[in-house]
Amino acid sequence: MTASFSRLDIDVRRLLARCEEMAREQNSEETWRLEKFIGTLEEMVEELEKLNQDASNNNIFLYKRRIEFLRGLLKTQKIENPFEKVMAAQLLSSNLPNSLTKEIHQKTTAKFSGEIRDELFDLQGSSLRFRDVQQANIYESLDDSIKSQQSKQAHIAEEMLIMTRNMKELSRLAGDTIRKDVRTFENSSVLADSNFSKLKVEAEKLELLNKGAWKCWMWLIIVLVLFIFVFMVIFMKVNKKKK
Repeated sequence: MTASFSRLDIDVRRLLARCEEMAREQNSEETWRLEKFIGTLEEMVEELEKLNQDASNNNIFLYKRRIEFLRGLLKTQKIENPFEKVMAAQLLSSNLPNSLTKEIHQKTTAKFSGEIRDELFDLQGSSLRFRDVQQANIYESLDDSIKSQQSKQAHIAEEMLIMTRNMKELSRLAGDTIRKDVRTFENSSVLADSNFSKLKVEAEKLELLNKGAWKCWMWLIIVLVLFIFVFMVIFMKVNKKKK
């Protein structure tokens, strides 16, 4: 599985680099091919996630961000109104994972700005007034979009704050549990030392008792041997006298 993951990771990197190069060239005739490549990339990254064995691997997250930027770039290019294109391109600036995507974003923004200048030079008379109204609507839409983004960011910040508090509480509870376990271990250690000391004392007493009993038996055997010896001597003398 590791070999498959490595090969697929290399394929993803190559295809992603090719897609970013195509996006930098900004060839409108290659847009359909770029879209196909991005779809293939998304499927490959999903398969890469299934094969991923390292939960700390950050490459997959970066791949997703780069693919998300390219997908957003394609959607922006499909917008017909140049003002909306510029605004949409500005929103993409919050998701630039590397220097190449920053370069692509700068070239794309410059291209859309050029389209706006061309349209400004072409519009005359009533079309200019219509454009002013349209711009006002676009700015209003952009303002709503910015407010929506700010609201989402505030919501995300609030959720992160709640998660931080929960993690802090879990950390405190874990610390209390660890301290309780340490105290329990220390008490168990003290009790074990106390039991060992008592057992040592009892063992010494038992050893003394064993030594005392051994001495008693030794003296009893000596007395018995002496008694038998004396008895034999007396017996021999008595037999000798009778003869």
